[in-house]
Amino acid sequence: MAYGMLMMELARIDAGLATLIIVQLGLSMCTLELFASEEQKKKIYDDMVACRYLVGWGLTEAEIGSDASNLRTTAKKVEGGYRINGNKRWIGNADGHMIIVWAKDEDTKKIGAYMVPTNSAGCKVEIIKNKLALRPVHNGQIYFNNVFVPEENRLAKATDGFASVN
Repeated sequence: MAYGMLMMELARIDAGLATLIIVQLGLSMCTLELFASEEQKKKIYDDMVACRYLVGWGLTEAEIGSDASNLRTTAKKVEGGYRINGNKRWIGNADGHMIIVWAKDEDTKKIGAYMVPTNSAGCKVEIIKNKLALRPVHNGQIYFNNVFVPEENRLAKATDGFASVN
C-alpha cells in the first residue's frame, strides 16, 4: 500500500517519472520476483533498485495491444536457448539495458518470458519521439529479428504466461 501511495503522490508531481519507476520497480521487478531464478535475481536486482540497470517490460504489440493471449512475437527453441522474432510497441524504458519480452513458444504455444539485452544482435529499438506526455519514459518500438536468447535468460517459472501467476 505504501508503494501505491508513493507512486500516486509522485504522479501528482510528474506522471512521466512515476511511470518510469513503475515500469522499473513495479512491472519488471515484480515479474522477476515471480518468475526468475535466484541466480537471475542476484545478477541484476541491486543495480535495478539503484536504477543503474534500466529494464523495460515488453508485452504490447502494435497489432494486438496488450492482449497476451494473442501475442505474435515468438520464441523458437534452438541449441543453447531460443530465437525471438516479432515486435513490441509502446514499451516503457525501451532504450534501457534489457527488456523482459513476453513471447509465444512456437512449439508449445504457451506464453513465456525472456530477458533480452537491448544490445543483442537482431534487436533494434526505435524511440517514439515528440510525445506530448510522459517524456521521462522512453517508449519505443522494438524489433526482434532472430535474436538469440541463451537458456539462462528464460524466466523458467513463467511456464504458461500470466496463468503462472495464479
